[in-house]
Amino acid sequence: MNVRNAAHVKAWGKRGIAAAVVVASALVFGGIVVAEKHHRPAGPDAFLDYQVDSTSELVAALRSDPALRRRYARHFGVSESEVIEFVKNALVPYELPRARTVTTYGVTRSGRIYAARTRLRKGTKVWATRSGEPILKWLCANPLTKRLPGVRLARKPRSAKPRVTQRGAKSGVPLAPIAAAEVTPLTETAPLLSMPPVVASALTTPSAPLSAVSAAAPALPAGGGGFDSRFLIPLGLILGITGSGGSSEGTSNAVLPELPPVPVAPEPGTLALTAGALSFVGFVLRRRRWTKEGGTDGTG
Repeated sequence: MNVRNAAHVKAWGKRGIAAAVVVASALVFGGIVVAEKHHRPAGPDAFLDYQVDSTSELVAALRSDPALRRRYARHFGVSESEVIEFVKNALVPYELPRARTVTTYGVTRSGRIYAARTRLRKGTKVWATRSGEPILKWLCANPLTKRLPGVRLARKPRSAKPRVTQRGAKSGVPLAPIAAAEVTPLTETAPLLSMPPVVASALTTPSAPLSAVSAAAPALPAGGGGFDSRFLIPLGLILGITGSGGSSEGTSNAVLPELPPVPVAPEPGTLALTAGALSFVGFVLRRRRWTKEGGTDGTG
């Protein structure tokens, strides 16, 4: 009797274990099927690896997945907390009333975000704002825009920084701004001082009668050619200067008028004429000095 009972207990024990295994397997596989039906895989290059069906589930996924929050924050240019607040308060399930072509953004396994153009058919389900602006795809939650409407960007555009010299950078002293240079208008220059007239003192040489000068002058040859009167011009000028104030009784000062300087370009003929006149004047002066000293003319 005891042997038979023991055999029955043993048989029922094996059956119970088998039944428990079957029930447990059914529960496990059934849960997996239900989970897969509720959270379908999103596919390659998806921001979210599985599909969610409500805003609360999307918010829970963001709070539990730091990598997902960083992807959205980097793409939209906002903070992670602002991503969660926007999804929680602004996104709702939405069906497109008409077909439209949009830009969708995917992410590779290395984290690179890229853009692609796609066409969504009429009735496609998306995550959108309450005004109907598509923000995320429904299945993979990939972005359909570059910015979140109504959310201020966290990253500010870079502004040009002033250049700092090496000396100022090492000392740590802020450089004072350079003041604008003051421009002083040009004033009229004062007129040049007028120079007094130049007074040239005449040479004080003993005066002699013109008859003596004319007698001492050599006789001009009476040739066939006529005498050119232009030779007398420099001679008369030089004689007028030398014989004007030769008296010892007094000196006369000749005042030269103020005349503008006239550029003179001497010609070869003028130079030769001036040299001859100077030689003749020297001869006349030596003749006068010799006459005053009581010399003779050498004729006996």
